[in-house]
Order: sequence, then C-alpha cells, then structure tokens
Amino acid sequence: MKTEESEDVEVVLSAPHEPPTPPAHPPQEHHEPLLGLSGWIGVAVLTILLAMLIRMFIFQSYRIPSESMLPTLKVGDHIIVSRFHYGYQFPYLRRRVFQMVEPQRFDVVVFRNIAPPEADIVIGDYRPDYFIKRIVGLPGETVLIRDFEVYIDGQRLIEFDHVITSDNPLIVAEHRGNWGPITLEKDQYYMLGDNRVNSKDSRYFGPVPLMAIEGKAFMIYWSWIKNGGYDVRWGRIGKRIR
Repeated sequence: MKTEESEDVEVVLSAPHEPPTPPAHPPQEHHEPLLGLSGWIGVAVLTILLAMLIRMFIFQSYRIPSESMLPTLKVGDHIIVSRFHYGYQFPYLRRRVFQMVEPQRFDVVVFRNIAPPEADIVIGDYRPDYFIKRIVGLPGETVLIRDFEVYIDGQRLIEFDHVITSDNPLIVAEHRGNWGPITLEKDQYYMLGDNRVNSKDSRYFGPVPLMAIEGKAFMIYWSWIKNGGYDVRWGRIGKRIR
C-alpha cells in the first residue's frame, strides 16, 4: 500500500516593520551667520572708502551762504558739483588728468580761494575757502568792465537777463562797476557773480587758474530758508543750474 509522505512546510513569518522611535528632542538646524564681526567691519570700511572716492573724484555738495549769485542761486540752496567734468586734479600735480572738457563761458563753477591774505574778500565774519561764480572770460581774452557791462576783446558780452546790475553812479563806483582791462594768461579764467553789486569775484582777487577749479555746479538737490523755522523751497529742488 502506497503511503503518502507528508512534507512539513516551514513558514517563516517576519515581524511587522516598525519605524524607529524618534528622539525625544529632534536636532536643531544650525545656521552660520552671514557676516561675522570682521565681515561687518569690512563692509563699513568699504562703504566709507567708496563715499570718500565719490566725494574726491565724482560729486561734491556745497551750501550757498551768500547772495553773490542771485537770482541763479539763493542763500540756503544746497548744490551738487561734478568734480570729474573738467578732469581730476591730483595733489602735487601741475596738470589735470582725464580732462575731456575745458571750462566754457557761462559755466557756473566752484573754485578754491586763491586770493592773497590782503584781499578784501571777507564775507560777514569769515574768510571763505571756496567760491562759486560764473565764467565770463577765457584764456587769452582781454576783459574790460564799464558800468557793469562786460566787454571781451572790445565786444560787449551778451549775458543773461537775470544778471543784477545798477546804473547808479555811486553803486557803480562802490562795487567796481568799472574795472580793467586785463588780458588773461594761459589757463586763467575771469569769474563774476551774477549779482554784480554784491559779489566778491575776479574784480577783487583777479583771474582764477584752472588748477583752482573744483568742478561744475549742475543741480540744486535741497533748498530751504531760515524764517523763524526752516521753510523748504520745494520748487527749487532738482533744478538745473544754468
């Protein structure tokens, strides 16, 4: 009789997979600071150097303290001057570098005070370090002033209508309405304020050398007047200087 042998089949059952127990306190992500103390110091130094370079070579701001350029500029106007317009003047160099444009007649420019100590140029109770005036005479030209009228090489100069003059003989005599003639040398410029009856300019301290010119004034960026408080002249902000 044929017997059937039964086979034992071993079945291996695996325990069900359980996720690992999370730690009681999950690890915190650690973020390194973007800039350490030394990094912020470096940024501050770089910012200061950049501001110094901009001021030295590109733009400089000035405040108008007197009425010598009325009505073009008023007391309390704050202006921006382009220092690169006529090239750069480096210390101890006798010439400008990267000069692409020469100063032109009627440019309004800022220049260093080159007047001798004995010159009568005190404004109020102080001696200014800088002046802002308009160029009227160019190198090689002969400048003559009669009754506040400017003559260049014998020809009357046609100026802006807003130049302030006077036909009063006493004012003409007191404020140098008659002056010259003088022939300008190379790199010399004759400067006058628009307010001819109240301006210390080349009539008092002579021609201005190119080396003394700081730059060309081109815009009013702020303006206010002290009147009990400070009244802002909103209409002058952003005005081009011509």
